[in-house]
Amino acid sequence: MVWGRGKYFLLPWLFFFIAGICAVLLFGKADLHVALNMRQPRSADSFFKIVTLFGEGLSLGMAMFYLLFRSRYGAFFLATSWLSSVVMIQILKQFFDALRPASVFKDTDLIYFVEGVTYRFSHSFPSGHTGDVFSVCFALTLLSARPKFGFALFIPAILVGYSRVFLSQHFLEDILAGSLIAIVCTSINFGLWWRNSPSFRRFIDRA
Repeated sequence: MVWGRGKYFLLPWLFFFIAGICAVLLFGKADLHVALNMRQPRSADSFFKIVTLFGEGLSLGMAMFYLLFRSRYGAFFLATSWLSSVVMIQILKQFFDALRPASVFKDTDLIYFVEGVTYRFSHSFPSGHTGDVFSVCFALTLLSARPKFGFALFIPAILVGYSRVFLSQHFLEDILAGSLIAIVCTSINFGLWWRNSPSFRRFIDRA
């Protein structure tokens, strides 16, 4: 059921995830970050400073506002998917307590730091912003009457995820982990709602 409704989001994500894993394994997270940072156009600084805000609850708020006018069951599903992703990511952040790029490269001139950005130094893995936006966009894909809309929803998700690398708030591996956790948590929540809520099933069937 999840694959049938979500495959148009999952297919580009799988390509991104596998390519990202291969890149991290091949180059290492630090060298890969330096390589990506060197190739980033500085003209995009302002764009990604705005885009990253959608991983700070803005995407969730917009999606909840939309769903509350359609179905409270869809809104509840979105909320539980997002919350479970957030909780899992925060637990893993505390467990790993990984250093962020701003800490790893603080005494070097290897990377460019974007002016006006407040940098954090710890709890890098996984990326919370990425988990937030991927859970929202994937949940909306599963709720959509047009599954192919998943292609369009993948674009803001990947842009927010990459904004965290562009702004040197996270390494690529943090983005990959955040997206994976969001996909898994949202899929599990969809299955639970589908099995246990006839009202949710009716809403999905009508979508």
